[in-house]
Amino acid sequence: MRPPDSPIPEPDQLLLAAQQASIKFNVEDYWQTILVLRQKHYSWRDIAAWFKREGLPCDHTRIYRFGQKCVALQVATIPEEERPFAVADMLGETIQELTDLGNLPEMIREVDLSDAGVDEYEVPTVEVDPSQGLVISIRFTITSAHATGEDYQGPRIRGTATGILRPDNSVEYGNIAATAEEPEKPKVLGRWLSN
Repeated sequence: MRPPDSPIPEPDQLLLAAQQASIKFNVEDYWQTILVLRQKHYSWRDIAAWFKREGLPCDHTRIYRFGQKCVALQVATIPEEERPFAVADMLGETIQELTDLGNLPEMIREVDLSDAGVDEYEVPTVEVDPSQGLVISIRFTITSAHATGEDYQGPRIRGTATGILRPDNSVEYGNIAATAEEPEKPKVLGRWLSN
Protein backbone atom coordinates (compact mmCIF):
# COMPACT_ATOMS: atom_id res chain seq x y z
CA MET A 1 0.00 0.00 0.00
CA ARG A 2 1.21 3.44 -0.92
CA PRO A 3 1.86 5.90 1.96
CA PRO A 4 -0.64 8.82 1.90
CA ASP A 5 1.98 11.51 1.27
CA SER A 6 3.82 9.71 -1.56
CA PRO A 7 3.45 10.92 -5.17
CA ILE A 8 0.95 9.23 -7.48
CA PRO A 9 2.70 6.52 -9.52
CA GLU A 10 3.11 6.96 -13.24
CA PRO A 11 0.98 4.72 -15.50
CA ASP A 12 4.10 2.96 -16.81
CA GLN A 13 5.15 2.08 -13.24
CA LEU A 14 1.73 0.56 -12.50
CA LEU A 15 1.77 -1.34 -15.79
CA LEU A 16 5.18 -2.83 -14.93
CA ALA A 17 3.95 -3.76 -11.43
CA ALA A 18 0.82 -5.39 -12.91
CA GLN A 19 2.89 -7.39 -15.39
CA GLN A 20 5.08 -8.69 -12.55
CA ALA A 21 2.12 -9.58 -10.29
CA SER A 22 1.40 -13.26 -9.81
CA ILE A 23 -1.49 -14.76 -11.76
CA LYS A 24 -4.70 -15.34 -9.81
CA PHE A 25 -6.40 -18.59 -10.61
CA ASN A 26 -10.07 -19.36 -11.03
CA VAL A 27 -11.25 -21.78 -8.32
CA GLU A 28 -14.05 -23.01 -10.62
CA ASP A 29 -11.41 -24.47 -12.95
CA TYR A 30 -10.42 -26.87 -10.16
CA TRP A 31 -13.91 -28.06 -9.24
CA GLN A 32 -13.10 -31.67 -10.15
CA THR A 33 -10.13 -31.70 -7.75
CA ILE A 34 -12.25 -30.11 -5.02
CA LEU A 35 -14.99 -32.68 -5.64
CA VAL A 36 -12.61 -35.62 -5.30
CA LEU A 37 -11.10 -34.20 -2.10
CA ARG A 38 -14.55 -33.45 -0.60
CA GLN A 39 -15.60 -37.03 -1.31
CA LYS A 40 -12.53 -38.08 0.69
CA HIS A 41 -13.87 -35.96 3.59
CA TYR A 42 -11.34 -33.13 3.26
CA SER A 43 -12.49 -29.92 4.94
CA TRP A 44 -12.32 -26.57 3.12
CA ARG A 45 -9.15 -25.78 5.11
CA ASP A 46 -7.66 -29.17 4.21
CA ILE A 47 -8.33 -28.52 0.52
CA ALA A 48 -6.73 -25.05 0.67
CA ALA A 49 -3.67 -26.53 2.41
CA TRP A 50 -3.51 -29.31 -0.19
CA PHE A 51 -3.62 -26.72 -3.00
CA LYS A 52 -0.79 -24.76 -1.33
CA ARG A 53 1.34 -27.91 -1.09
CA GLU A 54 0.71 -28.46 -4.81
CA GLY A 55 1.87 -24.91 -5.61
CA LEU A 56 -1.50 -23.18 -5.97
CA PRO A 57 -1.77 -20.35 -3.44
CA CYS A 58 -5.29 -20.28 -2.03
CA ASP A 59 -7.10 -19.73 1.26
CA HIS A 60 -9.94 -21.79 2.66
CA THR A 61 -12.45 -18.91 2.47
CA ARG A 62 -12.19 -18.79 -1.29
CA ILE A 63 -12.67 -22.57 -1.56
CA TYR A 64 -15.57 -22.48 0.91
CA ARG A 65 -17.39 -19.70 -0.97
CA PHE A 66 -17.14 -21.64 -4.20
CA GLY A 67 -18.37 -24.77 -2.42
CA GLN A 68 -21.42 -22.92 -1.12
CA LYS A 69 -22.33 -21.73 -4.63
CA CYS A 70 -21.76 -25.06 -6.38
CA VAL A 71 -24.77 -27.35 -5.85
CA ALA A 72 -22.94 -30.27 -7.50
CA LEU A 73 -20.25 -30.14 -4.79
CA GLN A 74 -22.82 -29.95 -2.03
CA VAL A 75 -24.86 -32.88 -3.33
CA ALA A 76 -21.79 -35.02 -4.06
CA THR A 77 -20.79 -35.02 -0.40
CA ILE A 78 -24.11 -36.27 1.02
CA PRO A 79 -25.01 -39.97 1.26
CA GLU A 80 -25.93 -41.53 -2.07
CA GLU A 81 -29.47 -42.47 -1.01
CA GLU A 82 -30.25 -38.82 -0.10
CA ARG A 83 -28.99 -37.29 -3.36
CA PRO A 84 -32.25 -37.70 -5.37
CA PHE A 85 -34.17 -35.70 -2.76
CA ALA A 86 -31.50 -33.00 -2.70
CA VAL A 87 -31.68 -32.34 -6.45
CA ALA A 88 -35.41 -32.89 -7.08
CA ASP A 89 -36.48 -29.43 -5.86
CA MET A 90 -33.58 -27.75 -7.62
CA LEU A 91 -34.64 -29.33 -10.95
CA GLY A 92 -38.06 -27.72 -10.62
CA GLU A 93 -36.55 -24.49 -11.93
CA THR A 94 -35.41 -26.03 -15.23
CA ILE A 95 -37.50 -29.20 -15.71
CA GLN A 96 -39.92 -27.43 -18.09
CA GLU A 97 -37.11 -27.42 -20.69
CA LEU A 98 -38.11 -31.04 -21.37
CA THR A 99 -41.28 -29.78 -23.12
CA ASP A 100 -39.30 -27.94 -25.80
CA LEU A 101 -40.14 -29.72 -29.04
CA GLY A 102 -36.49 -29.88 -30.03
CA ASN A 103 -35.80 -31.99 -26.95
CA LEU A 104 -38.53 -34.57 -27.52
CA PRO A 105 -38.20 -37.59 -29.83
CA GLU A 106 -39.50 -37.10 -33.39
CA MET A 107 -42.67 -39.20 -32.96
CA ILE A 108 -43.78 -37.17 -29.94
CA ARG A 109 -43.51 -33.87 -31.79
CA GLU A 110 -46.79 -34.70 -33.57
CA VAL A 111 -48.72 -34.63 -30.28
CA ASP A 112 -50.50 -31.36 -29.50
CA LEU A 113 -48.58 -30.01 -26.53
CA SER A 114 -49.94 -26.48 -26.56
CA ASP A 115 -49.73 -25.13 -23.03
CA ALA A 116 -48.07 -28.39 -21.94
CA GLY A 117 -45.77 -28.75 -19.00
CA VAL A 118 -44.02 -31.34 -16.87
CA ASP A 119 -46.62 -32.26 -14.26
CA GLU A 120 -44.74 -34.93 -12.40
CA TYR A 121 -41.15 -36.00 -12.21
CA GLU A 122 -38.99 -38.10 -9.97
CA VAL A 123 -35.27 -38.59 -9.59
CA PRO A 124 -34.43 -42.28 -9.14
CA THR A 125 -30.64 -41.87 -9.06
CA VAL A 126 -27.89 -39.27 -8.91
CA GLU A 127 -24.36 -40.29 -9.86
CA VAL A 128 -21.21 -38.24 -9.33
CA ASP A 129 -19.10 -37.97 -12.47
CA PRO A 130 -15.97 -35.88 -11.86
CA SER A 131 -15.64 -35.15 -15.57
CA GLN A 132 -19.19 -33.73 -15.94
CA GLY A 133 -20.78 -33.00 -12.56
CA LEU A 134 -23.86 -34.78 -11.27
CA VAL A 135 -25.60 -37.19 -13.64
CA ILE A 136 -29.29 -37.23 -12.73
CA SER A 137 -31.76 -39.80 -14.06
CA ILE A 138 -35.29 -38.45 -14.38
CA ARG A 139 -38.74 -39.97 -15.01
CA PHE A 140 -41.37 -37.46 -16.09
CA THR A 141 -44.95 -36.96 -17.25
CA ILE A 142 -46.00 -34.12 -19.57
CA THR A 143 -49.63 -33.06 -19.88
CA SER A 144 -51.50 -29.94 -20.93
CA ALA A 145 -51.44 -27.00 -18.57
CA HIS A 146 -55.25 -27.29 -18.52
CA ALA A 147 -55.13 -30.71 -16.91
CA THR A 148 -56.96 -30.99 -13.64
CA GLY A 149 -56.68 -34.16 -11.63
CA GLU A 150 -58.24 -37.38 -12.90
CA ASP A 151 -60.59 -35.55 -15.31
CA TYR A 152 -57.82 -34.81 -17.80
CA GLN A 153 -58.57 -36.39 -21.21
CA GLY A 154 -55.76 -35.00 -23.39
CA PRO A 155 -52.51 -36.59 -24.54
CA ARG A 156 -50.02 -37.57 -21.90
CA ILE A 157 -46.33 -38.17 -22.47
CA ARG A 158 -44.28 -40.32 -20.15
CA GLY A 159 -40.55 -40.57 -20.47
CA THR A 160 -37.07 -40.63 -19.06
CA ALA A 161 -34.18 -38.24 -19.41
CA THR A 162 -30.73 -37.55 -18.06
CA GLY A 163 -29.80 -34.21 -16.57
CA ILE A 164 -26.23 -33.06 -16.05
CA LEU A 165 -25.85 -30.59 -13.20
CA ARG A 166 -22.72 -28.59 -14.00
CA PRO A 167 -20.47 -26.82 -11.47
CA ASP A 168 -21.95 -23.46 -12.55
CA ASN A 169 -25.38 -24.85 -11.47
CA SER A 170 -26.70 -25.05 -15.02
CA VAL A 171 -28.59 -28.20 -16.03
CA GLU A 172 -28.28 -29.80 -19.45
CA TYR A 173 -30.91 -32.37 -20.46
CA GLY A 174 -30.27 -35.22 -22.85
CA ASN A 175 -30.93 -38.91 -23.53
CA ILE A 176 -34.65 -38.18 -23.68
CA ALA A 177 -36.89 -41.15 -24.40
CA ALA A 178 -40.66 -40.69 -24.32
CA THR A 179 -43.90 -42.26 -25.44
CA ALA A 180 -47.29 -40.65 -25.98
CA GLU A 181 -50.33 -42.17 -24.38
CA GLU A 182 -53.62 -41.54 -26.09
CA PRO A 183 -56.38 -40.40 -23.83
CA GLU A 184 -58.70 -43.11 -22.66
CA LYS A 185 -62.24 -42.94 -24.00
CA PRO A 186 -64.75 -42.41 -21.23
CA LYS A 187 -66.61 -45.61 -20.45
CA VAL A 188 -70.36 -45.61 -20.27
CA LEU A 189 -71.35 -47.04 -16.96
CA GLY A 190 -75.08 -47.00 -17.48
CA ARG A 191 -77.69 -46.35 -20.13
CA TRP A 192 -79.92 -43.45 -20.89
CA LEU A 193 -83.41 -43.74 -19.57
CA SER A 194 -86.19 -42.08 -21.49
CA ASN A 195 -89.44 -40.81 -20.03
